[in-house]
Amino acid sequence: MIITTNAGHTPTSPGAGALLNEVACNRPLRDQVNDELRRRGHEVYDCTAPDDMGYPDELDRQVCIANESGATLAVSMHLNAGGGTGPEVLYWDGDDHGRALAAKISANLARALGLPDRGAKAPDDDLAFLRDTGMTALIVEACFVDSPEDKEAWDRTSWADIAAAIADGIEGKDWAKPAAPAPSPEPTPEPAPEPEHGCNETTHVVKPGDTIIIGK
Repeated sequence: MIITTNAGHTPTSPGAGALLNEVACNRPLRDQVNDELRRRGHEVYDCTAPDDMGYPDELDRQVCIANESGATLAVSMHLNAGGGTGPEVLYWDGDDHGRALAAKISANLARALGLPDRGAKAPDDDLAFLRDTGMTALIVEACFVDSPEDKEAWDRTSWADIAAAIADGIEGKDWAKPAAPAPSPEPTPEPAPEPEHGCNETTHVVKPGDTIIIGK
C-alpha cells in the first residue's frame, strides 16, 4: 500500500500544549509509525510541513504533497485537547472505508494505551486535510495533552506498542500486546568427564595369582 503521513502542526504553528506538547510528541510518533509501516513492506511518504511554516500554509503543504504522492491513504498524527480522555480518529463523512479504518485505529490505540476509546468521528468542522486530500484521509488524535490520565498512559506505553497499534489499524487488523517471551530453559549440566588413565589404556586390577612382567 502507498501511504502518506505527517506530523500535524509545526513549531511555528504549534497546536496544543499542556501536560504534553503536541509538536514534540507527534514528530517521533510519525517516525515510529513510518518505520513500522515500511518494515511491513508499505511505501510511505512524509508530507509534514517545514518547521518554519505557519498556518494555513502548513496545511496547504501537507495536502499538496499528499495529493502528489500517489497514496491511497493519508494519515495525520495529532494530539487532542479540551479536557477529554482517550484516542479518537477523524475521517471524512461519507467515506465508509475511512470510517472503518478510523474505528480500528482508535480501538487499537485505546487498547495499547489503556484509555477509553472515543472511536471514529466525522467532524462537523470542514477540516482541510480531510476535505482536500484526494484519497481516504484520517486524523489520528492519539490522546489528550491536558489529561493527567492520558499523559501517564502516553509516558508508560512503548513506542513499539503505539506504532504497532496504528499500523495494525491501517491494515484493518486488531492489535494485541505481544506475549512476553518465555523464560530461557536452565542449561543442562554437562556430565563430569571420565577420569583419564594414561594414554586411554584400560585399567587392570591386579589379583592374587597374576603374573606381572616388568619391562621397559
